[in-house]
Amino acid sequence: YLNSGSYQVKLKAIASNACSDSIPKTAIVASIPVATLILDYGNPSFCKGDSVIYSVPLDEQYNYQWLRNGENINETSNLIKVKDVSGEYNVLITNKLSSTCSASSLVKTITVKDSPSVPVILPESGTTFCMGDSVKIQAGNLASVTFSWFRNQGLLASNLNYFVAKESGSYALVTSFTNGCSSKPSQPVIVTVNNNPSL
Repeated sequence: YLNSGSYQVKLKAIASNACSDSIPKTAIVASIPVATLILDYGNPSFCKGDSVIYSVPLDEQYNYQWLRNGENINETSNLIKVKDVSGEYNVLITNKLSSTCSASSLVKTITVKDSPSVPVILPESGTTFCMGDSVKIQAGNLASVTFSWFRNQGLLASNLNYFVAKESGSYALVTSFTNGCSSKPSQPVIVTVNNNPSL
């Protein structure tokens, strides 16, 4: 049969004496699934906090079982969203009519890269002062990160673990690893610089 489905067939036996008998049977013809992965969202290498989604076309006649590093995981739909765990992912698709009609997708390597924790910044003195004064905003000793300071969401020219603020504004810090992943911005420090009185 060229098409999948259930077919009624009959086996007929004829003896040499011309006697005959027949047995009806149901023949099941199951199609072999096409297990081609589709990248629906994201990138297979991403920073923690993001995700990636792979899928295969949905067919109600098929069962789906996703695997990570060759082991079954708790995902049996036609798509998978990976957020936290790196590994080698693929899906096994089986026709419900016959378990022998199955196909496995190619393996996709998914890498979840670490991101820095949200930094905490603290002023070393008062944040309201007169023009000509300043306040040092400190991030502490954070290892293996680079520093990006912002004032009113604009990037400042500093890559140190502290910033000396001399202007009013909302100051925040973002840290980054060498893998290209960055933290979320810190809670801001609000600085207010008052004008000096005129004589």
